[in-house]
Amino acid sequence: MSTPPIDLDNFARRLIQDALSEATAFYWSRRAEAFEWARPRDDDFSGSVTREELDARADRIASLALACRRAASLAVFQNSALLDDLLAEAA
Repeated sequence: MSTPPIDLDNFARRLIQDALSEATAFYWSRRAEAFEWARPRDDDFSGSVTREELDARADRIASLALACRRAASLAVFQNSALLDDLLAEAA
């Protein structure tokens, strides 16, 4: 039984693409966690800030965390063009 030929260029491209995607997704997921951690909590000292201001701040931070989560989910598509450029320069 013979083994099928391996396209090393395609293999290398997929390997780099997976690494970039995972790294980028991990970065954006960590950013989302940081924003979620920074949201105001009921037991935080708020000084003279009103409840409405705290709620508005919490909403803004939640929106930023959601945007980061969306960026993480799109990492595979965002890195594809970058990878093509990098591989073209290396060739």
